[in-house]
Amino acid sequence: MAKKMSSIKKLYEEICSLDNERIAEIKKGIQDNTISYTFSNRLFVMVPSMHTKRDQAFRDFVSDLFDRVKPEMVLLEQPMDISRRSIDSRMNRNQASYNDDIEWPFYLAKMHSIKIGFSDAPLRDLVNFYLKMDDGIELFLFFYITAAYNANRVLKLSATDAYELSKNNIISDFVYNQRPLYQYRNLLDSLQRKYKLGSISKCIDFSMQGLVNKYIAKEPIIKLLAKEVNLHTPYPFYKKYKINKINTYVESFRNLYMADNFIKSLRIYKRVISINGVGHAIELRQHMFNMIENNFSKCQMHRVRILRKC
Repeated sequence: MAKKMSSIKKLYEEICSLDNERIAEIKKGIQDNTISYTFSNRLFVMVPSMHTKRDQAFRDFVSDLFDRVKPEMVLLEQPMDISRRSIDSRMNRNQASYNDDIEWPFYLAKMHSIKIGFSDAPLRDLVNFYLKMDDGIELFLFFYITAAYNANRVLKLSATDAYELSKNNIISDFVYNQRPLYQYRNLLDSLQRKYKLGSISKCIDFSMQGLVNKYIAKEPIIKLLAKEVNLHTPYPFYKKYKINKINTYVESFRNLYMADNFIKSLRIYKRVISINGVGHAIELRQHMFNMIENNFSKCQMHRVRILRKC
């Protein structure tokens, strides 16, 4: 455990030291941020994603990458303890509604009989990591609600409607759905016992506002969200609030799992593609280079630029 905490601290420091030039790379296109690593007769490609839907340029890029690289393994940014069936069950929907960085590459991998793996920290470990912090339950809920909020804003909902939908999605996942999240219903039970406001929804509202007051600013959470301030973003990509430092600490924990899973996969497969959020991809860029050289051999790192054939 001490070794893991030391590694998390190192990753945390690496993220915090990113300069403005590196941070600005997030605003560039996917092709400017996709990095390949070649070493020991192996190829690893890390593709950044904005976690969008219906981005045809991204889908074309990923499809082309699959055709050219012919990966043996594809790693997706999903918790390791999520069942593949939870994604399989969504594959009978119209392809236009697929998530670009999860369901679309999942579909391509199945179509080409490519191994599929999940690289993100298991939900159980992530929850336990949060619970070791002050306000752990509230911070964990805030993490999921703001992540869902960012996704739901794509639906062009108002800030209030997007927040309510995000909150209700979390309640549904925790209480009703037969997914790994449902085993954490006790977190909501603990929240109800703590705030004694009756409904889960009211307890979440009260706890989220208390968290905002403590770590962000003393103004209504809806007002903050309406400003499109990304409260889910790690420092230093957004430096204004204390919550961004906390996000960075959690991001480092998740990055440690992702990097370890990349290396484990590369010990087995010679051609691996990983699709991650653009923040993870940039944060891990140099770290992965160092890990590959430490675990394998000298490595060459290149930007990947692929244009579809006409």
